[in-house]
Amino acid sequence: MRTAKFASRPSRQAGQTLALVAICLVVLVAMAAMAIDLTTLYVARGETQRAADAAALAGAEALVNSGVTTAPTTANLRTQAQNLANGVVTGLLAQNTVGGATPTLVGGAPSIVYPANQADNPTVTVTLQRANVPTFFARIWGRTLSTVTATATAEAYNSSNPGGAGNNSMPPVAPKCVKPWLVPNFDPGHAYAPFVNADGTLANPGVWNGGGGGVIGEQITLANIWANCGGPLCGLASLPAILSAPTFVGYLPAEITSASGSCPSCSVGLPSQMSESVACCDTANVYTCGGGGPNVLIDLLHQRVVSTLEGAACLLTGGVGGGSGTVGNDTLNTGNFQSSGGADPMQITSGTPPHSGQHVTTSNQIVTLPIIDTTLLNVLLGQVKVIGFMQAFVQQTHNDGDLVITVLNISGCGSNVNTGSTAVAGGGVTPVPVRLIHN
Repeated sequence: MRTAKFASRPSRQAGQTLALVAICLVVLVAMAAMAIDLTTLYVARGETQRAADAAALAGAEALVNSGVTTAPTTANLRTQAQNLANGVVTGLLAQNTVGGATPTLVGGAPSIVYPANQADNPTVTVTLQRANVPTFFARIWGRTLSTVTATATAEAYNSSNPGGAGNNSMPPVAPKCVKPWLVPNFDPGHAYAPFVNADGTLANPGVWNGGGGGVIGEQITLANIWANCGGPLCGLASLPAILSAPTFVGYLPAEITSASGSCPSCSVGLPSQMSESVACCDTANVYTCGGGGPNVLIDLLHQRVVSTLEGAACLLTGGVGGGSGTVGNDTLNTGNFQSSGGADPMQITSGTPPHSGQHVTTSNQIVTLPIIDTTLLNVLLGQVKVIGFMQAFVQQTHNDGDLVITVLNISGCGSNVNTGSTAVAGGGVTPVPVRLIHN
């Protein structure tokens, strides 16, 4: 009997497996390539958005520094605001690169809008584009470069805006860095009219021309109210009579109950919490514009002349003073600003290295001061209400604690503030906070 023999045939499974593996590898590589390229574009998009956010906020801050929020309908101030915003935004782009390259400002300039129903709340919109973002694997499909675009809008929020009165829709304002010098609501350059009206609008918006006009650029000497006051309780006895006089031009020190936070190096060794708060920021009090009744305590029991001089010396010269007057290292020139009606900016010249003799955009001598309503005085507690803020350049102090200042900006508390909403906090020393409202 013979056994049948069958010839063995080679298996086809191995060939099919190799084909499937090859196909899967191509798919996996393609997915990995797509993931890498998408990640590259996602990172570039994020960098572009962050650059747009920073540029929009800087542009809005430029609007505040121009003074246009104090006088939003002044054409010359609008011109200056646009020029400042253009310069700041353009200069900032090189510091916020996307994929190692500077993004392009679409349209060549930021867009500034002054809404008809919110004339003193201008917005700055910045659109940035980064073209030719390199991709690594998309070239397989014939695409090697891509473009990403991002837009951001920032608002210069000014609580003086009374729009929508009766709706109680506007949040209060609480600047982050305020000096403990309370300024009564009397403007000596305008026959002691108020800086801020009862409805939060400004009594004299616009450019000071050297003898009148608006308030921006006006120079004022604020007297220290306790300079010639004798005895620890003289403040409590004299305060109502002093504040009832509509011609009082000065400031009252706020009560300080705790040390301040981060401070410049010259504040090290300052002997009191008051001098620290002058040199740094007053973190003991929350100066809320648009709150309820009286909300800030006046220091009634102590003279603070020496403390003011010690802290102010830190701001003006980087030293700690010693109880005497001080002239600031930095200087402010308002000549071109006044003669141009606000079309040209005020010029700050640095008096210290590394920028000695150069024009700068910021200075330790720029401060924010609370404006108080002297008619709302709690005599028993020595408590007053904040009704606005003044941004000022401190030029010098006198031995008696007087402050020689130039007004840079004013903001008031609107009449339709929702006291229960969260306050808008401004960064730095500006009384007009800037915030992103769209990105």
